Amino acid sequence: MRKGLPVFVVGVVLGALCVWAAKGGSVTTTRGAIPQPSVLRCDRGELEQASARVAYLERELATIRSGTIGLSQVNGTASSVDEGSEEIADDRKKAEQDEALTWRVSAIEKFVPLTADQKGRLTQKYRAEREAKASGIEAQSESLEQILGEENAQYYRQQVNAAFKRMQDEEVEKEVLLVSRQLSLSAAQEENVRSIFGKVEEVVEANRGTSKNSSPQDRVKTMIEENRQRGELRSQELRNILSPDQYQAYLKTQTESAAADVEVFHDPGK
Repeated sequence: MRKGLPVFVVGVVLGALCVWAAKGGSVTTTRGAIPQPSVLRCDRGELEQASARVAYLERELATIRSGTIGLSQVNGTASSVDEGSEEIADDRKKAEQDEALTWRVSAIEKFVPLTADQKGRLTQKYRAEREAKASGIEAQSESLEQILGEENAQYYRQQVNAAFKRMQDEEVEKEVLLVSRQLSLSAAQEENVRSIFGKVEEVVEANRGTSKNSSPQDRVKTMIEENRQRGELRSQELRNILSPDQYQAYLKTQTESAAADVEVFHDPGK
């Protein structure tokens, strides 16, 4: 059907032109004689024009059916589309970063009332620290004491530390209950495990580094080292309160946990 339509159009156009060119001609017949066919004469220039027109119509028809557009249009818009996508991604990233800054300021405001000036200065402080960290340089920004005042800054830090301690205690409690169920501990054993885990966390925290500019890779390494230290200290203390069977079962669960940590954090490229 696609090829038939152009051929039909060519036939119609050429036929019409030839008939028009033949007007004025006559066909004479004699009674009893065999009629002679009329000779249709077409001007060569008119035929070429008609053929060019048909070719143009064929191209238009093919374009409409395929639903495509010219390559020049595609090439002309590709670069602008890429640039637009990059701009959208940059705008989205900037919006997310600004939202994070707003959240940090709002978190402080839950503990300490803030003025509009203090909110602006806190936003500038955290933005400068973020940009400095991304550049690998030391941030030059105001301290919380300069923005909030000595008393408010101290109170805010106390609340943050208290919240962290509560979260840490909840995590320890979850681990104690998990161990208690796995090993079928008695009430006295469970309380001893709770005490041991709490003391071990204090030791790990005391040995923790205080560097604020460490890279994500360094923080992962620190976390792995802390888990190793935590496991060794707990195992040493639990040996004294668990039965041999319970202790072997505990060591088995710790070995499986350590293997999972290696699988998650191990980098084959190093």
